Amino acid sequence: MIGENDRAYLVDALVSNRAVLFLGAGFSMGATNKAGANIPNGGRLAESLWEFCEFKEPYNGTPLARMYDAALASAKGHDALSRFLDQHLAAADVPNWYDEIAKYYWYRIYTTNFDNVVEVAISEEQRRPQARPADLAQ
Repeated sequence: MIGENDRAYLVDALVSNRAVLFLGAGFSMGATNKAGANIPNGGRLAESLWEFCEFKEPYNGTPLARMYDAALASAKGHDALSRFLDQHLAAADVPNWYDEIAKYYWYRIYTTNFDNVVEVAISEEQRRPQARPADLAQ
C-alpha cells in the first residue's frame, strides 16, 4: 500500500494529466497473441526464435539479442521473421484488468516491451478514459 501523501500526489498527477506510466517486463504476459498463447517474455521469445531458426540442438539459453541476430541471418528471410514476430508479439486479446490502465489519461506511457498490448488495451472497443477527478478522490 502507498502512504496517504503518495496517494494524494498520484491523484493530483492523474487529475492534472501529469502522470507518466512506465510499463516493463511482465505487463504483457496476461495477454494472448495471434498464435493463441500468452505474449512471451524475453526468455521464451529467445527460445521460440531458436525453434524458428531450426537449430538441431536443444535450446541452450542463448540471449534474446543474439537469437534475434541469428533469426535475421536465417535463410528463412526477413518476411518469414516478420510474420513470426507478428504471431508472437501482436496481441489478439487482452484481459479485462487492462481496462484499469486504459481508463485514465496519461501524460506519457513508456514501455520496454516490443509487443502492442498497451495500444490494444487503450484502443480496444473504442475505450475512452472514464475517470473523473471525483472518482479519484474516493
